[in-house]
Amino acid sequence: MKTRLLTTIGITALALSMHSQTIVFSSNFANWAGNPSLPTDWMAAPATTIRSSVVTKDSTTNGLPLVKKRYVVNLNDTNQSKYLSFASIPFKVDSGMAYTVTYSYRGKGSVRAGLYTGFKNIAKDTALGFGTTYSGTESSNSGSKWYRVSQSILADTTTSMAQCILSVEKEATATKNIPPAITGIEIDSVVVTQWTPQIIDLYHVQYNTVSPYTSPFYGKMVKTGGIVTAVYSAGYYIQSTNATSWAGCEVYDYNFHPSMGDSITFTADVDEYFTNTELQTVFNYKKVSSNNPLPAPVLLNALVLNDATKNCAYQGILIKMDTVQTNPVVPFYGQWPLTDASVAASSSASVSIDKQIFSPTPAIVAYSKYSFIEGVGNFNFEFNIEPRFAADFGAIINVSVQNFNNTLVSKMYPNPVSNELTIDLSLNQEKATVTVYDMLGKEVSSPLITSGSRIILKNINLPSGVYMVKVLAGGQAQMMKFVKE
Repeated sequence: MKTRLLTTIGITALALSMHSQTIVFSSNFANWAGNPSLPTDWMAAPATTIRSSVVTKDSTTNGLPLVKKRYVVNLNDTNQSKYLSFASIPFKVDSGMAYTVTYSYRGKGSVRAGLYTGFKNIAKDTALGFGTTYSGTESSNSGSKWYRVSQSILADTTTSMAQCILSVEKEATATKNIPPAITGIEIDSVVVTQWTPQIIDLYHVQYNTVSPYTSPFYGKMVKTGGIVTAVYSAGYYIQSTNATSWAGCEVYDYNFHPSMGDSITFTADVDEYFTNTELQTVFNYKKVSSNNPLPAPVLLNALVLNDATKNCAYQGILIKMDTVQTNPVVPFYGQWPLTDASVAASSSASVSIDKQIFSPTPAIVAYSKYSFIEGVGNFNFEFNIEPRFAADFGAIINVSVQNFNNTLVSKMYPNPVSNELTIDLSLNQEKATVTVYDMLGKEVSSPLITSGSRIILKNINLPSGVYMVKVLAGGQAQMMKFVKE
């Protein structure tokens, strides 16, 4: 299971021009009062958890983004391990409406926007109280340069007692872009606007042919939906009916638990997780119907799925590869590289089988060869196929020499092996490298580098079992299986 990190986002302005927008709250920190002096439109109960003694005004004019020679607020709490809430005076919000919190900030630390719509007391040391909804993104900064950002939240209820929360975590004194050095986090010019989330189909959520292929709606909130094609412990995948590219997506969601074949609609934030477009913070979830037929898997090969300019179209799409085999590489976080006949034996191009959804029994081993593999496309460090159940693995094809290019070696003997193995090459080679692996892809002997047309592996002191020997020479590679007695 992947650990989800809040994603940094810096947006000069959200593209909401096609929606009616209403400003429901704004503050430029111009008015302060009381002892200690505090901004008159902030530090309101019950959502505020930051201490009043660490909220101060700063009249520094250097680099202010909007109006010069006026105050900004400085938040400098020594508690660096928890987010603390800096909350506005109440204003009205409507259930199901989206609210964009736009603000300028600088300093070293993180800020995330939220709406408090509950009425219970919040624990003194945390901002995660009843009725608090946060945006799916946070902004992190490390200097005295001002940044203007926008974060969106969906209201979960209608109330006239909502509060804008800026939840902050100070990390240290900022030293970049000085002067001046900033201690804590400074915030200026907060505006909260109400708008209606766009209805966006999955194709337009995903479609972007320009590297790094980030969703054009990254950081925004959309209404969308599709057919559920896969489910796992932390979410599910959806795809548009009859779609063959672009129109699929992973939904990271612990709250709702659909079944495969459900047609669902919902509102969610669009996020990017290691270049994998995801929908998260799901609201207004609705099951439209059940037991719908799933889209047919799209037949692709390793050359396409290994190409970043092409595989971006298949994130969240049901896909299939025919006649594939796993590579002799130790799995990376459980991801088994595999290839097919579209890739030359000497090529490193591969796709991976991941186990986010399903782990087959018996376990995948090196040089397993399957008649096909099916699953949903996913990008986690590299492009993966996520099989959903045992039926997504075709029949295991059992062949003695498991390679798509078998011209390098002419003969290998004896097999089974006692303690010496001879490999005859088709041609005399100036350099040949031979390595032995177990069936989990683990290297069990130091590579032997030799030359000539005959290679002899002596003193094979291995436990009884099945092993693979890999020969590299003349720009070719060949794998063979042998049995150790």
